[in-house]
Amino acid sequence: MVVLLKSLVTQILGPGVDTYELNGLIDILRKYLQDKRYLVVVDDLWDASAWEFIKCAFPEGHHGSNVLTTTRIERVAMTCCNFQRKFVYRMKPLDDHNSRQLFYGRVFGLENTCPQPFEEPSDKILQKCGGLPLAIISIASLLASQTNRSVSQWNCVLNSLRSDLRSNPSLEGMRQILNLSYTHLPHHLKTCLLYIGMYPEDHDIDKDHLVMQWVAEGFVCGIDGRNALEIAGSYFNELVNRSMIIQLVEHHAWNKERIYHKVHDMVLDIIVSKSAEENFLGVVENLETITRRQQCKTRRLSLQLDEAELDKIAHRVSLPHVRSVFIFGLPHCSIGLLELKFLRVLFVCEVDGLDLTPIEKLSQLRYLYVKSYHRSRMQLPRQICGLHHLETLVIDGQLSHLPHDIVHLPALSYLKVSVSIAYPDGISKMKSLHTLHWFDASKQSVDNLMALGELLNLRELYIGITDYNFPTMETHKDALLYSIEKLLNHNLRHLSVFALEHTLTGFYDRWNSLCLPDCRLEQLHLQFPFPRLPVWVGQLSTLSSLEIHVDELFKDDVAVLAGLPVLAHLVLWVGYVPDEGIVFSSSAAFRALEYLESRRAGLAFHFQAGSMAKLETLRFQLGVHEVKTCGVRLAGIEHLTNLKRVAIGLGFSGHRSEESDVPTVEVAIRSFFEEHHPGCPTIHITSYLYTYDD
Repeated sequence: MVVLLKSLVTQILGPGVDTYELNGLIDILRKYLQDKRYLVVVDDLWDASAWEFIKCAFPEGHHGSNVLTTTRIERVAMTCCNFQRKFVYRMKPLDDHNSRQLFYGRVFGLENTCPQPFEEPSDKILQKCGGLPLAIISIASLLASQTNRSVSQWNCVLNSLRSDLRSNPSLEGMRQILNLSYTHLPHHLKTCLLYIGMYPEDHDIDKDHLVMQWVAEGFVCGIDGRNALEIAGSYFNELVNRSMIIQLVEHHAWNKERIYHKVHDMVLDIIVSKSAEENFLGVVENLETITRRQQCKTRRLSLQLDEAELDKIAHRVSLPHVRSVFIFGLPHCSIGLLELKFLRVLFVCEVDGLDLTPIEKLSQLRYLYVKSYHRSRMQLPRQICGLHHLETLVIDGQLSHLPHDIVHLPALSYLKVSVSIAYPDGISKMKSLHTLHWFDASKQSVDNLMALGELLNLRELYIGITDYNFPTMETHKDALLYSIEKLLNHNLRHLSVFALEHTLTGFYDRWNSLCLPDCRLEQLHLQFPFPRLPVWVGQLSTLSSLEIHVDELFKDDVAVLAGLPVLAHLVLWVGYVPDEGIVFSSSAAFRALEYLESRRAGLAFHFQAGSMAKLETLRFQLGVHEVKTCGVRLAGIEHLTNLKRVAIGLGFSGHRSEESDVPTVEVAIRSFFEEHHPGCPTIHITSYLYTYDD
């Protein structure tokens, strides 16, 4: 209940509430909502008694407020509505037509096509699924994963489905279908899937970090010339294809779309159940559980203790058998309370005031991820050279310095810090690094900027420039460009550079003169303005993703971008364009572009026939005043025949009192696409307040 109410407080009031006491959280919510008209959605309640606590947080009044709950259990629904059945809305299952479309689309790739021999088993399987989307997509994904499709295999799956969810739509029947999907997984995927049980319900899952955790645990090894991370990534993709992991996309007004992953809570229920059966991992919510885990020798623990439980830890808890520990939401925690002699993976999320000095003794540690609450200050040990096996180090929080001997870690391949900090001298020794995230060039010594170019195994590099004095640091700028040019001509595949405004003044000529004869860059994100497109961009024949800011985009520049043969993802921030807007010509067509984004409002676009035949996603900015006076300036939108998604940031100005016009303008935008695009793409509109003067 504390975790649930804490989540409610954070989502309604925002971060910054530090209490972990039940009544205190309820009082905070009641006080904030007391005189407000509110609509709150509480998703997926499983226990009627939980509602008795939750409802205390919502003050009654005469403002027309409502609380909407969702549940799979009718008794819980009735409790939430004071047993007044008229307030319970029972979701209807999919009808036969939509069930078939969902099933056929997942198995055969076409929503209305099913080969004749499979029609009968398909109908019987769909009857068992009872119109429940999760059941349909789970069984369809199982069948789609079979390499040699046969009617006998389908009948075998059909005979395994004991429950008929149409006549008896029970939770147990749904679990049986998910259990069948789990049973049909290859052994290596079962192990990887069970590890996801370390994450709490509804927690976002980062693909890159999950696959690194699998590798650190030893679940995945390199074979046939492919490294372990590459193979682990393919395992992750297979679990997505089997619908055991869900990929989601979050749209924002200004930020890039965010792709993240979750598991359905009923899938997580299966994972936790199987993990308990096999003693694979344990979720710890109280000290008694820790004691039991000491006895049963569980090798993986997910600690989800509240503050009251934490205060009870008076002595060290010996867990020498544990290989992975995940810690969530503990305030003022020291891992010194846990004896973790053979730990390989340590994942610490949303922890306040963390003391990390004991990690210097974890000689088997391979993966360390720490994210502090509100990016509060954390303390690293003075020396970490004993961590000979450490491969991944992620610190998301305030640090005063990095340990001076970090440059001597022989296995470190992934290093990410979230603050602008000077690295110890000698980074040229970090030969194993393939990812270096947030290297603030304006905070480094000239020697380290030169040494950066010696890290020839680097594949991903994220550079920041935050010191406004950087334009005067000529030697530093020369050293930085020397190293960037050298890395680009070796193994670097992803380069991102972020610079505060005016920190790269007068730097364009040096950037423009880069010589890149052997460059095999795949992703380039330059988040600072150029007067125009650098000449060497046209040489990047392997580039698939580009973000570029230019003061002016010329017709020739558009042709250069179109000439990049594998460019699939393009983000443009353009200061000035002519009155006719940016013209994408059929004579200079983008051959592979699937995603186009414009970060500046007020621009007009003209798409000629065939200019972007593969474009699926279009993101751009509009202003309320602009739409009211000029309409939606997208000429030739009907030529984007493959367009599936449109995401629009709609800005309104406070001093013009435009906010009240937002609903009308949104309707006009949707009408524009309905009228001009026959494919009916999905439209996402996010409104936001901005200020500017015409």
